[in-house]
Amino acid sequence: MTNKISIAKDYIIILKQYIASVVLCFCFIFILLGCSNTLAHTVNLAELGNKYFIEHNYDEALKVYEEAITKGYKSLDVFYNTGFIYHYEKKDLKKAEELYKKGLLIYPNAEVFHFALSQLYFTTDNLIEAIKEYKLAVKLSPGEPLTINANKARELLERQGKSKEEVYNFFLEIVAFNPKDSYALYEVADYEKNYGKYKQALEKYKKIIEISPNKKSIVVKDMGACYYKLGDYKTALSYFEEAKTIGDFVPEKLLQEIKNKLLK
Repeated sequence: MTNKISIAKDYIIILKQYIASVVLCFCFIFILLGCSNTLAHTVNLAELGNKYFIEHNYDEALKVYEEAITKGYKSLDVFYNTGFIYHYEKKDLKKAEELYKKGLLIYPNAEVFHFALSQLYFTTDNLIEAIKEYKLAVKLSPGEPLTINANKARELLERQGKSKEEVYNFFLEIVAFNPKDSYALYEVADYEKNYGKYKQALEKYKKIIEISPNKKSIVVKDMGACYYKLGDYKTALSYFEEAKTIGDFVPEKLLQEIKNKLLK
């Protein structure tokens, strides 16, 4: 009898342990399912945010992105796009900087965050940090034609009392570091054109078109001016006439003067 009671007790203990293990197993399954559902939800949030972002519905995109970030979603585009909205739409530069830097902690080799920080620091007149981040972005993507904020850089240098030659040398250094920077190339070419270095300027203008064919409209009139100064009137006339077709002002008196020279 005692043995039967003992066996019964042992059975009850084993049964309890079994039930406990089954319950634990189900709990674990429910946790996994919950995690899976949460992950799927955050992925859906990110996709919805991207949809709003593409549609330029930035307020809705921001709400959805921030919910995804709060729930632990860590995709590059979510951090970048959220930073972009704060940077350019909300003008909250501190928050934008925070998001770009958080993105870099997760994706340290993502040049987009360095380039975004460069643009942000130009906005805040922080030339040193802007150039530092620009160079990091270029190093991480040597094949990409990344461009400096040339207008802002020139403005900041001039505010510091830099001479035209010093500004020119600054942009020469940028071009040496990143030969594909079409905006820096334009600053160099513009200086060379204005100071009689027409052949050198033409080399830069041609390089700009090679890098970014869509920028030809920006340099075509300048190229005409260089050829005119070099005495190549036929080529100058061709560029000036092309400049006119895209809306640049070219004095008729100048065009007639070139045509008269070609008739001689």
